[in-house]
Amino acid sequence: SDVYKRQGINAEYGKYGRQAMSEPRVIEGSRRPDGTMRKAVKVRPGYTPPDEVRKFETRGSQFRHLRDNSTLCMVDNAPMSGADHMSKAQKKNAAKRKNKKAAAAGAEDAPANALVAEEKPVATKPVAEAPAPSALAPEEKELRKLSKKLREIEKLQSNVDAGTVPDETQLAKLAKRDEIQAQVDKLQAALESVGL
Repeated sequence: SDVYKRQGINAEYGKYGRQAMSEPRVIEGSRRPDGTMRKAVKVRPGYTPPDEVRKFETRGSQFRHLRDNSTLCMVDNAPMSGADHMSKAQKKNAAKRKNKKAAAAGAEDAPANALVAEEKPVATKPVAEAPAPSALAPEEKELRKLSKKLREIEKLQSNVDAGTVPDETQLAKLAKRDEIQAQVDKLQAALESVGL
């Protein structure tokens, strides 16, 4: 023990200030509520049962917990609402959920709402809606497709004029310019004659 004192070591806890590893703790056996006996259990020094281990928290979750439960975040003696801290996507998703719940609630109350709607007809102004892209005539679709190809070819030609060396596929695309332009002119003439 004199050696331990000179080295600043507590003999009771070993070299590193912990209980010696050779001394396991024993939890005595006990009686269960149904009358059976539990066996005595040997536990290593420093062992923590899984039930008692603290759950890992990231710094972000610690910060959010502190922010939400802190009295410093109170404005006019009222906690800040969660909507103030939502991102744009979170607000959008919250609105979707709210609308979905309202629609579900509306479906349950639909018979009552239907009677009210029948009693009070509402006059609405007809609104001229633009046709959906799928409602376009095949000629219009083809014209859009060819116009896009022409725009890409013109962009490619401006890059070539600026000094970029085109590869084989780009050269083939540039070679088709006159053919595509002729098709565009033909389709435009056809659409003008039809009146679209």
